[in-house]
Amino acid sequence: MKFTLDITLSETLDVPSPDAAVGVPFAEAVFAAGGVTAIFGVNDFITVRRQPGVQWDPSWQPWSLRPRRTSKRCGVDERHQPESIDVSRDTAVTVTYLDGYVAQFDLANLRQGCPCATCRQLRERGEESWPRPTSPVPLRVEHAELHGAWGLTITWNDGHATGIYPFDWLRRRHEAAE
Repeated sequence: MKFTLDITLSETLDVPSPDAAVGVPFAEAVFAAGGVTAIFGVNDFITVRRQPGVQWDPSWQPWSLRPRRTSKRCGVDERHQPESIDVSRDTAVTVTYLDGYVAQFDLANLRQGCPCATCRQLRERGEESWPRPTSPVPLRVEHAELHGAWGLTITWNDGHATGIYPFDWLRRRHEAAE
């Protein structure tokens, strides 16, 4: 089966077996669906090969990013570790945490709250970080990828790409808005 993703893969994904998926969170999640024999992906496109005769639920789609769980021994609160991150390029980013908490952000809210130094400085001066005078409308996510095990980086259609959105920061921001 072939799928177009709502994210862009940071590198070519060539996973010929379940054993090769170990340590690759996205591939681990796809193989967990059962009946998968291989995955190949590049940019925003993947092909998932299934075992002959295996039928999948028609609603099954493998495009949620699945970050690796981090051990408590490393001092990371699992309350701030996402189970999945769904990026809808035109509308929202949704983070579902291991404890079941769901935080959904519309794109404008997320872009306006960008935590990078440039955007923070603009806000400190009383200026908007988005939209700027030359900003394209509507806002769109061009690319999103995990930043290690602790955050998400987003490239926006206005060219801005320096913000790293830490998962604990996203959760706190969402909880504060409720």
